[in-house]
Amino acid sequence: MKSLFDLPAHILLVHYTVVMIPLACVAAVLLALRPRWRRRYGWALLALMATVVVSTMLSVSSGEEFEDVLELRETIEKHESLGQTTRWLVIGLFFSVAGLVGFGRWSDRARGTAASEGAGTGDGRIEAADATDVSAPATGGGGSAKAITGAFVAATLVLSVLSTVWVIRTGHEGARVTWSTVDLDD
Repeated sequence: MKSLFDLPAHILLVHYTVVMIPLACVAAVLLALRPRWRRRYGWALLALMATVVVSTMLSVSSGEEFEDVLELRETIEKHESLGQTTRWLVIGLFFSVAGLVGFGRWSDRARGTAASEGAGTGDGRIEAADATDVSAPATGGGGSAKAITGAFVAATLVLSVLSTVWVIRTGHEGARVTWSTVDLDD
C-alpha cells in the first residue's frame, strides 16, 4: 500500500501504530497484574492487540514501499531494522496476551468443573476468593497452572516493555532521518 488519501500510506499508518502500541502495552501490563481485570477485559485487549499487529504489519510494508520511492537506502537502514524488530515484538506480545487470556479462561473452566464436583460452594459456583486467584489449583495440583500463568505474565510484562521501547526508538529514528535535513533555526 503506497498511498492513502493522496499521501504516503506509511506516514498515516505509523501514527496509529506509534500511539496504540504503548497504550496496548499499558493495558497488557495491567491485565497481566490484575487477574480479575484479565477476565473482564481480556478479549477486548486481544481485539486491540489484533489491530495493533495489523497496523504494525501495514506500517512495515508501507514503509518498505515508501523507501523504494524515496531511495533512502543508506540513511533509513537503522529505522528499517528497528521497525522489523518492533513487528516481531508486537507479534510475540499478541501471542503472550492470547496465552494469558486463553489459559486463564481454561483455568477458570477447570476450576468451575472442580467446583461443580464438590470443590467449591457445592452448587457449581466458585467462591469469590477462588475466582480472583488464577494461580489457584484447579483440581489439587495447581503448581503447573501457577507456573504457566507466571510464564505468560512474565512474557507479557517483558514484551510490553520491549515493544514500547522499540516503537519509540523506531519512531525517533524515522523522525531523525526525515527531519535531519531541515534547518529549524531559520
